[in-house]
Amino acid sequence: MRRLWFLALLGACAQAPQWSKEGATAEMLAADLKACRQSAPLAPAAPMPRVKPAGSGMDFKATAERAEGQFAADEQHEAACMKAKGYSR
Repeated sequence: MRRLWFLALLGACAQAPQWSKEGATAEMLAADLKACRQSAPLAPAAPMPRVKPAGSGMDFKATAERAEGQFAADEQHEAACMKAKGYSR
């Protein structure tokens, strides 16, 4: 599970958009980006099934799909927040 999150985080970092705003310093950009990321609403995760058929192991596909959906929602929130603050990509 940790590996899945690490890979997802690594992928998100590799594709991080570059934001710019006339007159904004690197410190202002970092602070605004941090504020937008922290204000992202936490989407409720679908509960994991308690009982699985014998030998099926962990359902990595379902876990990955939930993580992908959460990352997409967070990215959309971040983009809307940064645009509202006057930034562009």
